[in-house]
Amino acid sequence: MKRHTRLTLIHCNPEPAPKTGNDPASQLIDPTSQMQADIALGFAEQCLCETREDLIEYARRNGLVNHLRFFLERRNRLDLEWWLWLDALDKTDQPREV
Repeated sequence: MKRHTRLTLIHCNPEPAPKTGNDPASQLIDPTSQMQADIALGFAEQCLCETREDLIEYARRNGLVNHLRFFLERRNRLDLEWWLWLDALDKTDQPREV
């Protein structure tokens, strides 16, 4: 008898988090939705996305751009190139080549 495992991706609220200022770190994100976003982004990073651009596109399509910034910060992976990509998304909602 085979066991079937079902993987359910969690879809987070696609609306952007409210901003309290110009500082991206001051964006208010509900901890529960951030945890759900971490699960979705971690899965996408490990299983679906081969490049940085793929992960950014996944986050953009699923309304997780604000969550992506915190996801990377907590993993100490928010380098200059990531900042440039995320800054471009904040301004245009479209990634740009850096």
